Amino acid sequence: MTRPLALSFRAASGRWLLGVLLVLAALTLAACNRNQEGTQTSELLSSYLPDDWKPLTEGDNVQGFQKINIDGDDAEEWLYFFHYDSQGDKMGPIGGIIYDAQQNVDPNQPAAFFVPYRLLPDWREGKGQGYLGEKTISWEAVRIDPRSTTTWADELMVIGLSAGDIPTRLSLFRWLGVGGGYGVSNFVGNGGVLTLPTDRAESALVQQVITFNRLNDRSRLCERVQHTRQSSENRFSAEPPGIVFCPLAANVEPAVPEEPTYPEAVVMAWLLGGQSADLALDNVALTALVSDRTPRVTHVQYSGTATPVGRGDFVAQMTVQTVLQTTSGEQTIRWNMVELKPTAEEKTSRWRIASAE
Repeated sequence: MTRPLALSFRAASGRWLLGVLLVLAALTLAACNRNQEGTQTSELLSSYLPDDWKPLTEGDNVQGFQKINIDGDDAEEWLYFFHYDSQGDKMGPIGGIIYDAQQNVDPNQPAAFFVPYRLLPDWREGKGQGYLGEKTISWEAVRIDPRSTTTWADELMVIGLSAGDIPTRLSLFRWLGVGGGYGVSNFVGNGGVLTLPTDRAESALVQQVITFNRLNDRSRLCERVQHTRQSSENRFSAEPPGIVFCPLAANVEPAVPEEPTYPEAVVMAWLLGGQSADLALDNVALTALVSDRTPRVTHVQYSGTATPVGRGDFVAQMTVQTVLQTTSGEQTIRWNMVELKPTAEEKTSRWRIASAE
């Protein structure tokens, strides 16, 4: 009696193992078909790219066609980044395009065709802001609710990087519909672009964008503008600009030099750095003049050269004029600067604030 039972058990085990192998084979074949379908689609779309669109090759997850879904349906789109306006072997700025699979006008036609939608560069209504990046870009699909489990995201965020991997461009795209394509909020800061909050949850929207644009200034001053998102829309309001020192690293708020060199840098460091007594000869009088601890500086004016004086500990003098926005209104201040002689400790001359009016 035991022998037939053993044979029956071995036969059942064999059939079970065969079934598992067939399921695994089917899954593998399905995966291969999906991969093949993706490869075929990528090759098909590549054949329609203009010859002067040079593929982006520097950066992670930006080469070739990338799958994305931000148009509110379950079908994926194809995202492609490229250089355009190149000059010989020198690559031009970076643009992007999305190919969307849409059904034909014939409802009985099961096949879809790909409709191209420009991201940037573009010149349609509401566009024309420029390009996505210079050296390379990074991108992320983000959601109004990062906990959402839908197959599609709400917004495409593209960060453009320049030399030194400094983010200098930010483009936020949303689907407007078949006729409108992708609308954009675009931000440019040649001194840097900072996105807030810095501890943003994965796939969450950026809530604030700060742009820094360099002034033609020897002390590396930048115009700083903060843009705040309105509700959860792809729409931002900008605060009035202010002048700060340009950031020296990516993704950080700028600080002030520990030992500023030029006269106007001393004034700016005193205004923005907590009104340090080390930068002034009479700090009590200055703090009485400026009521705000860190006012918003809107204008800085100064002469390019100093006037020699050769009097006591002073080598030269200069005036710097600033316009401030304070809690009590606009304030124009004339700063009288003096250059102190080098000492054994300092080993170089230093500018200090003598007085202000």
